This record gives sequence, C-alpha cells and structure tokens, in this order.
Amino acid sequence: MNAWIGDNGPTVRRHAGLAGFAMVILSPCILAEQQPFEDFDPTSVLSRQQWQQLDRSVDRALSWLAAQQQRDGSFRGPNNGQPAITSFAVLAFLSRGHLPGEGPYGVQLSRAVDYILSCQRRDGLFTRIAVLGKIHIAYRASHTCVYNHAITSLVVSELHGMVGRDHGARMASAIDRALHITWKLQDRPKPAIDEGAWRYWHGPDRYTAGVSPAEADLSVTSWQLMFLRSAKNAGFDVPSERIDRAMRFVLSCFDKDQNVFRYHPEKKDACRPMTSAGLLCLSLSGMFDTDIARRTGDWLLAHPYDRYLAGPDKGRFHYGLFYAVPGMYHLGGSYWERFFPTTVNTLLRHQGPRGNWRPEQNFEELRLGDVYTTSLVVTALNTPNQLLPIFQR
Repeated sequence: MNAWIGDNGPTVRRHAGLAGFAMVILSPCILAEQQPFEDFDPTSVLSRQQWQQLDRSVDRALSWLAAQQQRDGSFRGPNNGQPAITSFAVLAFLSRGHLPGEGPYGVQLSRAVDYILSCQRRDGLFTRIAVLGKIHIAYRASHTCVYNHAITSLVVSELHGMVGRDHGARMASAIDRALHITWKLQDRPKPAIDEGAWRYWHGPDRYTAGVSPAEADLSVTSWQLMFLRSAKNAGFDVPSERIDRAMRFVLSCFDKDQNVFRYHPEKKDACRPMTSAGLLCLSLSGMFDTDIARRTGDWLLAHPYDRYLAGPDKGRFHYGLFYAVPGMYHLGGSYWERFFPTTVNTLLRHQGPRGNWRPEQNFEELRLGDVYTTSLVVTALNTPNQLLPIFQR
C-alpha cells in the first residue's frame, strides 16, 4: 500500500500536517498509482504579492468569524445546522494554523470544541436537535442530522492529535462512537443501486411518500467518506471494505457522456457541486491520477468560479467551492494553474467589508447564514497551506 505524503515540499506555503498523521490511502482495491507531487509547484500560480493579499483576506475573515461565537461556544447558525456550522468555523481556523488552547483564538477554539463534543448523543450521533418521527422532512433534524454527524465527525477527527492528552482521549472516544453510527447507517437495507452509501436519517421523504425514493446520495456520502479518510489518517480502524462499497456508489454517479458526477445515478442534472464532490472523493481514495479524474477536472475548468454566486447549477456556490479547490489541487499541474487564480480573484473581489462572504439568496443558504459560507471559503482558500491532513495530497 502506498503512503500519502505528509511533508509536501520546501516552499513556505506547504507544511507537514499539524497532527503528523501517516497519510494512508484508504481503498487499496481500486486505486491508481500516485503521481509524484514534485511534478509541479502549487505555489507558483500566484505572485508573492497575491499570496499576501490572500493571507490578509483570510485573516480578516477569521477576525470576523471569531466575533460570531456565542456564549455556549457555538458559532452563529440555526440549531438544526449544529454542530456542523460550529465545526465548519473550527475547520477554518485550523486551516490557517490556529489550535485550541494556543495563540489569539486558543480560548475560543477550546470553547467551540467543548460545545461540539457536548452535541454527541449516547448512541454516537452528532446533532443538536433530537431526531423525531419516521419520515424525512426537509430541513428538519431527520434531514440535517446525518450532515451534522459526518461534518462534525470529520472535524473532531482532524482535531484528534492536535490537542492535549485530556482532550485527545475524549475525542478518541467520540470518534469511536461516531464510527459506530456511520457503520449502522451504511448497513441500513437499501436498493441495490444505493448499497454502501448514505442519505438522511429517515425515509421516505414526507413530500414523496409512496414514491420509493433513493436511499443514498453523493452529497451525504462525500461527507461520510471525508470522515472515514480522516479517521483512517488518525489511526482508527476503518476497514477498506467500507471504503470500497462507498466508492462503488460514487463511481456509479459518474456520467461518462457529460463527464459530470450526479447527485444520484438516476438523476440527470449536471451539477457543479456534485461534480466537485465526486472529484474530491476520487482524490481521497487515491484516484486523482486517473482518466475519470482528469475528465472531471476538464469539466470544472469549463465551468469556472469566475462569477460570484453564479454557475451552471444556479446555486450552492460556496458548497461546491469547498470540494472543488482541494480536488483541483490534487489534480495539480495545469488544472491547478488554470483553476486557482481565477477562483481567488472572484472570492477576493466579493469579500464583504467586515470580512465575511454573504450567503446566496435562496432559502437554504440564508437559513444557514454567513458563518457557514465564510468558513467554507476560508478553508478552501487555505488548501495550499496543507495544514489539514484531510486535504493533503
């Protein structure tokens, strides 16, 4: 089994992972040969002055984010989006090198971690609001809790090893219990087309009862795969068979005629966020140097982030961005050279005067708020720093 590179070279913007994790490829049964990272310099795509401008932008955003913390340690957002929104904020600080208990944001991050861990139920599920009923209702806990769980589990796993012994032991227990729920949801009986993947806590959808809806989707599945990759990096037992099952579903979502990833194999819409999610899933499983990854990268280059809050899917700009930047970073070479400068230019031109990035004018993002959108942008912009093990190539 090949080893993921933990130290990505000598340039000032690439660092070893803070936790010193062994970067182990997750799925040996379906992997391509790893392309040497030294074949290209990801820092050469911007000038020194442009990197400084990017850093100033990120630091302004983090200063604004810090002011959004609530008394209980959470970061501002709706209860049904917690603790994921707080976890996104923590991830943004980690991506810039800030740690709980250290530096200018140390106390705030420690409080945020305590809040996150307090949201875990006895069965291991991370959710602020109790899951009630037996059907999925849009934007209720039955809809959001699996997102909350996967996103928060990912961030706790990234934090594990970065903190002191007391917190580390507490996080290890939380990750073990989180894995138990993730396995349970993966093993839930599903149609053959959805086997091995994840969806919401309950089904069928309230608004499609009796229609035999899908029991999996690429959006939820991508977050669960990120959690599993992170947990594997952190030394937890994540069987390759679990990854292989999930990746078979991911690959079934690829439309070879249009070179896009679908939300579900039976969906027909071309979607930039899901295409980006598919590319990142390929990267996390070691398949970034493959024909399917390059075809996906070509599609993303043809649909760039050159207009703020606009794109081929007319929505979810920030959500897709979070996937797309590390996915294109892993592809490297001309993909990164053509993709990142355009993306940075768009984001820096549209940063708000206070340092935040505003939500899109749709119900979903307006409900989640600008802590959510700003955290996604900051984490994406910090990808070249390589401080988050999950995004290391």
